[in-house]
Amino acid sequence: MCANKKRGFLNTDNHWERFGKIDPYFGVISHDEYHKSNINDEIKKKFFETGDEYIKKLFSNIYKHIDPDFNPKMALDYGCGVGRVIIPLSKYTDFVTGVDVSKSMLEECRINCEQNNIVNYRLVEANHEFFRDSEKHDFIHSFIVFQHIPKRRGELIFSSLIDRLTDKGIGVLHFTFAKKTIVRKILELIRNNVPLISNIINLLKRRHILYPVMQMNSYDLNKLLGVLQKNGIKDTYIEFTDHGSDVGVLIYFQKT
Repeated sequence: MCANKKRGFLNTDNHWERFGKIDPYFGVISHDEYHKSNINDEIKKKFFETGDEYIKKLFSNIYKHIDPDFNPKMALDYGCGVGRVIIPLSKYTDFVTGVDVSKSMLEECRINCEQNNIVNYRLVEANHEFFRDSEKHDFIHSFIVFQHIPKRRGELIFSSLIDRLTDKGIGVLHFTFAKKTIVRKILELIRNNVPLISNIINLLKRRHILYPVMQMNSYDLNKLLGVLQKNGIKDTYIEFTDHGSDVGVLIYFQKT
């Protein structure tokens, strides 16, 4: 879903492109009902309803805790996937840019936007050209994305996104910061860094041996908050998240 470099033997760009090709909705929300083999019109409708509910709550938090008069014109959704957030977000802003590392995800997103008659959007691949672009946005969002990016690369992307924010612009970015148990932490390290382990896990789960790996990475919150402070951001609102074995935060902030 997002631009990454290699970590260990994994190239997360390649893995997300494979998710985009073979199992795009499960790649966004890892619930069994969203596997490609289960997707039908009813399940797809339920999938996008989760995006509607999420965006409604997100803007309610913005109005309550950050800026009651916030009215974004140019939004950016980093790691847009199949459009779960872009579609409802398009109703809150004049224009929205969806960014993703997977061309297949972007194509599925385009189809979904067209089916929902969304016209105020564009889709961009998260490549070097995107990161050289200096276009500004007054709302930047990313949810359940950075956790799949190797930490060092993710920290650079985090800083890059802050640079793109206009004055008074608002960012809402999600990060995982810890595993619930030390056992999960050790298993994740082994899976990410020992060749063939992910293949064995796939076989045990009766998946194709080359089914892509959904890497989960924990970030240092001290570093992230330090970056915000260095960029002159004085106020934040933090909401805790819990995704199975990983705990995280959704950080709301306004650039001044």
